[in-house]
Amino acid sequence: MAESGRDPFPPSTTRASAAPAAGAVRAAGERIGHYRWLICALLFFATTINYVDRQVIGVLAKELERIIGWSEIEYGNITAAFQAAYAVGLILTGKLIDRFGVKSGMRWR
Repeated sequence: MAESGRDPFPPSTTRASAAPAAGAVRAAGERIGHYRWLICALLFFATTINYVDRQVIGVLAKELERIIGWSEIEYGNITAAFQAAYAVGLILTGKLIDRFGVKSGMRWR
């Protein structure tokens, strides 16, 4: 109850009275259901490719040292610079998403 003693949601404005019919909800759920698993699969594969791609340079490190002539210290500097840039990018992206919202932020991505 509100401090004035009145109900903040009078019967004419309750959420139950504005609810859509059960058939409309079921039809919308069926349409969304077909795409839901496709979207989940695409996200899974994108994440997998993202992490595999990052591990490739570690696997190829010895070969790259031989071909390009990197020392172990230079390789360490390269990976440290990549990780630092990635961390800064995550912080900046997080702040942008917080400021503009997820929907707008994903458009820019």
